[in-house]
Amino acid sequence: MASFFSKTFYVSDFSDYDKKFFVNTDRYVDYIFLQMKKAKSDYRAKNFLFIAVAFYDDFSFTENAEIYNKIFERLTRENIKSILIVNSVYEHINTSHLNTETITIPYFCCLWYLLLIQRKQYHVSSVWNDTATKFLVLTGKSYKFNRIRLVWLLQQQSLLQKSIWSLHVHDWTETKKFLPELNDKDFDAFVSAYSNNPDNINIMGQMGSYPGNYDVSLFDNTLFRLISETTFKSVCATPYFTEKTYLTMFNKLPFIIAGDVGSCQWLKSNGYKTYEEYLPIANYDDIVDPHERLNAVIFNSKYWLESMQHKEHIKQDVEHNFQQAIKQGKTNCDKITHTLAQYDSDATVEDCILRENVINISMAREEHVYVYWDEHLKGHAFVYKKPNSNKVIISDGVYDKKQDCEDSAWFCCFAKRDQLDEINFKRSDHCKTVSIH
Repeated sequence: MASFFSKTFYVSDFSDYDKKFFVNTDRYVDYIFLQMKKAKSDYRAKNFLFIAVAFYDDFSFTENAEIYNKIFERLTRENIKSILIVNSVYEHINTSHLNTETITIPYFCCLWYLLLIQRKQYHVSSVWNDTATKFLVLTGKSYKFNRIRLVWLLQQQSLLQKSIWSLHVHDWTETKKFLPELNDKDFDAFVSAYSNNPDNINIMGQMGSYPGNYDVSLFDNTLFRLISETTFKSVCATPYFTEKTYLTMFNKLPFIIAGDVGSCQWLKSNGYKTYEEYLPIANYDDIVDPHERLNAVIFNSKYWLESMQHKEHIKQDVEHNFQQAIKQGKTNCDKITHTLAQYDSDATVEDCILRENVINISMAREEHVYVYWDEHLKGHAFVYKKPNSNKVIISDGVYDKKQDCEDSAWFCCFAKRDQLDEINFKRSDHCKTVSIH
């Protein structure tokens, strides 16, 4: 049995991998084991379980396959039991060579099932408002074809003002390239006129929308949602779904989806209703050309806004999707719980999905400095790579405020001697040197 100050599991989020920080995969493997020790995991215990998770689309099994191979090779070499939990976007990937059990789940469905249904952390809409006169279009990070271009096209057709919309432009260059029709002056004018933040979300934070600010009134007061998903691929093995889709279903709102080709088909294969039979361009989600698909999405949205029919049937589909989301979330959470029990682990499904025991890394002021929340010590800490060496610098203590930690990290990493002397700052009091080569 683990001691009071240790636990017999460790959850590692592979989304933390960053090539700019970890020069090679060996260092990343060392870093994971270092963090496992820092988290007071009793990894020599008989029932210890290493739980690897990969829930986001930006971490590719194909591009970063070497990482997985080396991590699980080392786990096997040290006789450490492990499991791998991945989002359904990776369901087509073969992981049999990793010598670990792989569990595939619709991550965002499970996440919001736990938050909304189990924990009741947020309110949900109790009934679909079929008399609403506006639709919902929350675009999140704008530097994508189906975000900024969607908002622009809606505005061109005088539809944007009939919606509750969001528009956040932080990366001017990356965003503008999707509107080649506009010169710099016109693009600036468009952004200035139509930037909007109806749910007061901090879009710069990784957890800005899952589970960040969440305003149920946005769902209560709209007729349907035009979902601009995270990806808009014309070819993909499995479409990618995030909180944007699942929150919509948990809040009993019909939707039109601007996502990967085949999104509706995948949802239907998982028991959901996708409303194509009520739309004039029923095959909109199968259109390969991104411009044509986006135009079809807008045409369907205009039709629904002006002349939605079959509301009784749509209401039944909305209720069906709500119940199906609950069922799918529960089934997959139970699957994880059952697997953990088989390994005699004291980890819970919340540890895996909510990842409250995971060190969440975020970028500090410099690209190669990371500030993270240390769950065990309940404070912010930092880690950075010492230039031109194999050394990693880790803070000794933790800070209550992220800003204080970032300031300390900056002085430890970049301040000159006269700057340190001026404020009586000693690096040795704030960090220690560790080799992870």
